[in-house]
Amino acid sequence: MVKSSMYSEKTNHLWYKYYGLFVRMYITYQQSYLSQINTRQTSF
Repeated sequence: MVKSSMYSEKTNHLWYKYYGLFVRMYITYQQSYLSQINTRQTSF
């Protein structure tokens, strides 16, 4: 019983870790994409 709870805790931690990483990558991608659009608009 204790082992299973520890295992679920570990997987949850890993899931949160990778989810946070994915969210950060997505946010940075969105920001860079938006900045590219802004620079294009200003160049015109």
